[in-house]
Amino acid sequence: MAYFKEFLARIQKVDKKGFQELWQEYSAGDEIDPNEYLKILTAIKGSLIAKDFDIKEAILLLERCPSHFESLFAAIIDLQTMNSPELAEKLYNYLEKQYGETPYFQDKIRLIGLKARTSFEGALTNFLLLNHLQQGKFVFHNGGWGVGEVINVSIVREQVEVEFEKVSGKRDLSFANAFKMLVPLSDDHFLARRFGNGDSLEKEAKEDPVKVIKMILRDLGPKNATEIKNELEVYVIPEGEWTKWWQSAKIRIKKENLIEMPGKLKDLFRLTENLRTVEEKLEGSLEKAIKPKEFIDILYAGLRDHPQISNNSAFCDSIFSRIKKISQTLSEAERLSLLFIQEDMNVSCAKSLIFSLLNECTEIKKLITDLDIIAFKKRVLVLLKEARSHDQKEIYLQLLTSSIPAVLREYILKENIPLMEKHIKKYLINPIEQPDFLVWYLPKALADKKLPLADKIGQCVLLEAYLMLIAQIEKKSCYRELIKKMQGVLFADRFALVRTILEGSSKDFVKEFLLLVSKCHSIPDFDVQTLYSLAYVVYPDLNKKSQSIPEEEDELIWSTQEGIHKLQEKIKHIGTIETIENAREMEEARALGDLRENSEYKFALEKRARLQGDLKTLSDQLQKVRVITKADIPQDEVGIGSVVELESSTGESITYTLLGPYDADIDKAILAFQSKFAQKMIGLKVGDNFNFQNKNYLILTIKSYL
Repeated sequence: MAYFKEFLARIQKVDKKGFQELWQEYSAGDEIDPNEYLKILTAIKGSLIAKDFDIKEAILLLERCPSHFESLFAAIIDLQTMNSPELAEKLYNYLEKQYGETPYFQDKIRLIGLKARTSFEGALTNFLLLNHLQQGKFVFHNGGWGVGEVINVSIVREQVEVEFEKVSGKRDLSFANAFKMLVPLSDDHFLARRFGNGDSLEKEAKEDPVKVIKMILRDLGPKNATEIKNELEVYVIPEGEWTKWWQSAKIRIKKENLIEMPGKLKDLFRLTENLRTVEEKLEGSLEKAIKPKEFIDILYAGLRDHPQISNNSAFCDSIFSRIKKISQTLSEAERLSLLFIQEDMNVSCAKSLIFSLLNECTEIKKLITDLDIIAFKKRVLVLLKEARSHDQKEIYLQLLTSSIPAVLREYILKENIPLMEKHIKKYLINPIEQPDFLVWYLPKALADKKLPLADKIGQCVLLEAYLMLIAQIEKKSCYRELIKKMQGVLFADRFALVRTILEGSSKDFVKEFLLLVSKCHSIPDFDVQTLYSLAYVVYPDLNKKSQSIPEEEDELIWSTQEGIHKLQEKIKHIGTIETIENAREMEEARALGDLRENSEYKFALEKRARLQGDLKTLSDQLQKVRVITKADIPQDEVGIGSVVELESSTGESITYTLLGPYDADIDKAILAFQSKFAQKMIGLKVGDNFNFQNKNYLILTIKSYL
């Protein structure tokens, strides 16, 4: 396709002289690629070079492309403006020879302008369309109506009746308009398959995703991942199944020699034109690798996807030669990774070298952490039983609470369940020492009854530690993402985890649960109320007014002007964006069928109820907002609008600003006036002490926010 790019550049620049010189060079070549020739002719059509293009020279090249004669001839007739008798005769003879026995042949010759032979531009393309227009055949409307199925054709009335996918009802088109707007689609064309028998195409896509991707690239040209998704999701693959299907498809495409994988998300998938062996493609990728890590990642992926290349001795020799060249500059983890790869390539000495490296390593934890490939990390854990039996358990314990992938934690846990229990209990005494471990372990203990602390008492202990951890870290900005993750675990599936633990638990535990929830100030009030309600379902007698969340409906809500603006923006976002998006979700869910068994529709309904509730609550609150003025801020005691400097019992100096709930920003040390910590300070003066969560604080100074 090298010539096509050069032709395209000259066409775009309207470089007529350069185009002619390149055409002479192209015509004189030994071989003509029919696909490239067709692309060149298509690019010329509609360009400013078209009127100067020599049709006679183009026709001469046809003889060298017998396999694509008709499509190339049609492209040339589309370009021609000479309307010469010789060309008309050549075209007529071709059509008569190929299609003379088809019904209404002479009528079709008249309709395409070849009977009079005075003007027959596009005659072959138009004839092929007329010949295609039969009941049950498919066409594409290039004016935006999409794919259509031919319902009826009338040569007498010179019109065709078509049912299109993007317009309602059947549409009548004259042949004159059909010539301008319709493109015939073969029965096996992707768009025809999708419109005509989507169920069959869905079944095929699930059985052989690569085949359908090839069909798209063949019929619609190169596409990026988003464009492929637009062609398939909903139409062929149900929306809820798309992610899983696409992941599986990509894995298979990597092993496919006929599809070129893009390097970036926005790049295009293409059907490869020059086939290369897997080994050649892998060699080419390895040549581009600059760093050892890149070399290892590419080689590992290649062997994983194409294990058969390990039997290619020439390829293996080439790889081993490359490994020797870079072996002097490798880290310990990189050296181990290459040994694992060589073991997979059946190198006899690789296993003994791996054992030697593991035995000599003084920092196994660091080695495993430095390995980039998770499969290699897992192999080290397995080999430690044999290579480091004397300290394997100690290493496992170190790794269990380090930042390792969950799949490795699960392996260590299942291999050493008896050993783990006392260590897990130790971590729960002060959970802030191992926060990631607790967040990972709590859902595990609920899912697997064989694990330590998986009984009811153990689950309660874990949840207590979990809530204590939230209260301990919620004021530290470095734990912001962890707090979100922890809340996500609690709130998932309508608080399913909390419901499970509370059900059948003791009243003493539920009381402790309520107390701990009240200390978790990062949990939104709405969710706190839900957690309280779940506890009251188990023990209704605990639902006393003193334990309920104070209601603020009848109170003023203090705010700055900026806080009011935030509230108004939130109301606007719910009303103009989230509500509209929810309506779209409901329509899409409704289209899936039976609403009684339609979980998507139920979730959309629940979301609508929540949005409506939030909108009403926020709108009501907006009516009660009062802007803080200087007169509202007390001068000699802590109140709304105060900037308070504190000293903790550890000597740490902290300054907080007390404002309304819509101004609160923990990262800027701005507390909501209604928060429990702020309420502890209200009314106090300089020199006063107060206690909060077992810490003493001294008020050093009080200033006005304004």
